[in-house]
Amino acid sequence: MFVNLTDVLTNEDRVVSMQAEAQIGEVSVGGEKYPVSASSPVSFVFSNTGKGRARIEGKAAFVFSAGCDRCLKPVEEKREICFTREVWAPGMAVEPSVYEEQPFMEGFQLNVEDLLISEIVTSWPMKILCKPDCKGI
Repeated sequence: MFVNLTDVLTNEDRVVSMQAEAQIGEVSVGGEKYPVSASSPVSFVFSNTGKGRARIEGKAAFVFSAGCDRCLKPVEEKREICFTREVWAPGMAVEPSVYEEQPFMEGFQLNVEDLLISEIVTSWPMKILCKPDCKGI
C-alpha cells in the first residue's frame, strides 16, 4: 500500500492523521520466516517539519507465529511497534546519501509495508521464548 505525502511535504505546518490496513503476510528475520497471524490497523500522523520535510509517527500491533528458541514449542509472539521517522521530498535532502536511508519512499509516495517491515525487523527480540523460565529441549 502506498500513501501519497505530497500534501504534507509541500505545505508547511500541515498535519494529516490516518489509519491504514497492513497487508503483511510474513516477515523474514535472520533467515527465518514468521507468518503474521493477526494485525491491527496502523495509525499514522504525518506532520510537515519544514520545506520538503515531514515526520511520520506510527503505531501498530502484530501477532506472529514462531517457535520457542529453546524448546521449539509453537508460540504466538505479540509485537507492538511505535515509531517516528523523518522523510524528505525528492531533491530536498542535504546530502545524496540521505536518500539511501529512506528506502520506503518512492518519490512522494510512502510504501507502508516496507516501512512497517523495517520497523518490525529492527525491534525484533533476540530470543522468542514460550515462557521466561523455559528449560529447553
